[in-house]
Amino acid sequence: MRTGRARHARLTTAALAVGTLLVGCGLDGPGPLDSRTTAVSPEPTLDTSDLVLPSDGGPPEMAAVLTPSVADATGGIPVSAAGVGVAGEGDVVVDLYFDFICPYCGLLDQVNAADLEALVAEGGVTVVYHPVALLDHYSEGTAYSTRAVNAVAVVAEMEPEYVPAFINLLLAEGIQPPEGTPGLSDPQIAQIAQIVGVSSAVTDEFTSTVDFQGTRLRVFVPWTVAATALLPVDPDSGSWGTPTLLVNGEQFGGTPDQDWKQPGSLRAAVEAARG
Repeated sequence: MRTGRARHARLTTAALAVGTLLVGCGLDGPGPLDSRTTAVSPEPTLDTSDLVLPSDGGPPEMAAVLTPSVADATGGIPVSAAGVGVAGEGDVVVDLYFDFICPYCGLLDQVNAADLEALVAEGGVTVVYHPVALLDHYSEGTAYSTRAVNAVAVVAEMEPEYVPAFINLLLAEGIQPPEGTPGLSDPQIAQIAQIVGVSSAVTDEFTSTVDFQGTRLRVFVPWTVAATALLPVDPDSGSWGTPTLLVNGEQFGGTPDQDWKQPGSLRAAVEAARG
């Protein structure tokens, strides 16, 4: 418990430092979650041709795309006491599906990140992060969700130990951009990654491209599209969206005793499942 709380406190401090740094560099950062009335200053027109997969034929199968080596077949990145990319045998599995511009995804992380980190450190729990790009249409044409997921995938491939902290900081209050804005710029995303320890050699790859079926795309854009297509449908409502939270494959939330917005609720459910 202490380890997760201390890490969370350090990330919160880093988030405030990043916000100051971005403004100091002339890159206006977003405001906190509860005061999202000031839009991020528009970036110069962004060429998104390397971020948009041709729509013919629908999303690619996961087996047909380049995948981060630590990711699983569902588009998730497992994190257990054994490390990033390793699902613990017999562990309670917590699946988190989230979009980096989704405000409730940010809230879920802010409320529960420290608990989840502590549970993983204690053993017997694997958290599987599923970053998806469901809400690109809320970032004023910059494909922010896709850009952020691609950056996380690059880190997962090259310096996977920083994935949880990078995700936490991208979703931190005061850093996560509000819907209806261009989101963070590519240099801002890189700055945030470097704050948690990612090397510049890795962040330089955030905008690298490869050929995919005749189109130049950022390296993990096809994986992002394939992973987003695997977002599970809520069996009760028949709909899908973010955040989606599963504990051992079962939807968590929607009842008084399963309210992830209440501190400790998710932790208690995971501890009960772990026994």
